[in-house]
Amino acid sequence: MKKILFLVIIFTLLTGISEVVNHPGIADAENNQAAKAITGNSKKGKYFYKDMCRHCHMPDSPHKELTPMTKTMDQWKRYFKLKYFLHHNNIVDPQKDNKPLTELVTPEIIIHIKTFLIKHAADSDQPQTCG
Repeated sequence: MKKILFLVIIFTLLTGISEVVNHPGIADAENNQAAKAITGNSKKGKYFYKDMCRHCHMPDSPHKELTPMTKTMDQWKRYFKLKYFLHHNNIVDPQKDNKPLTELVTPEIIIHIKTFLIKHAADSDQPQTCG
């Protein structure tokens, strides 16, 4: 049940860069930190991407190389809305004691990573690699 609620919260957060979680499963939503608006920070997102994502998304990786420039802004938005969970739901991180990504990557961290990837996508004003 906790995993389902966690996934619902993350899915709700990923529907846009800044989102308000408004799910009935969150008790006392006005006082709950997860229910407040979370605005992504691109600098934090770059840090978290390098720390939590990059080691699995290097060139020649079986998980496919990914940098912000791999996709356009709209493609990143669609990816996080439709595919992120399908690709990461049952993944463990070998560099983090094989803990499941769902335990390591909080909804707030995902928002920061998403913001970084969208802000520096191939069609953005400031495209960049993760270098």
